[in-house]
Amino acid sequence: MAKANIQDLINEAKNKVGEQKPNKVDVGKHSILINDKVYTIKPLAWEDGMDLWESMMKTVLPSVGTGVDGIFGSNEFADKSTFAEMMIHFSHNLSGSTMRIYSAELLKDAQVDGKPLVPNEEFSANYGAWLQLFVFAVKENFQSFFTGGWSQGIGTLMEMLQSLQPQDSDEQPSE
Repeated sequence: MAKANIQDLINEAKNKVGEQKPNKVDVGKHSILINDKVYTIKPLAWEDGMDLWESMMKTVLPSVGTGVDGIFGSNEFADKSTFAEMMIHFSHNLSGSTMRIYSAELLKDAQVDGKPLVPNEEFSANYGAWLQLFVFAVKENFQSFFTGGWSQGIGTLMEMLQSLQPQDSDEQPSE
């Protein structure tokens, strides 16, 4: 009799384990799970996206150029001064409210756990969650620039820049 009770308990436990829902949350399209909360963004309308992309490129591209210049000057991207120069240049391109403006545009109409996102409440002393959501929103809105057409253009540009880099060679250029 005791064996049957133990076996019944084992079977009951197995059934309960089988009924448990997995821990992974299905967050859906344009959503990300951060710190056990589901954040959902609304992709930008075309005009808003193009305006923001242009502004972001005006801020970021000069810094990338500084980095490329540093690479060609030092022949190493790992050169610490190249990265430092790039970050200094980038920081000089930021006004006091650049990231707040970008965030407001990217996260307008966003939700957290199905409720409207209120950044001052949600991200106070929680900048790590803000950064993850910001990066996610940039990716969701602009990844097609890199996966659909622009990637070829950027690849071609990088090949062109690489061909301009001085080659280590004993040969003297012909005149």
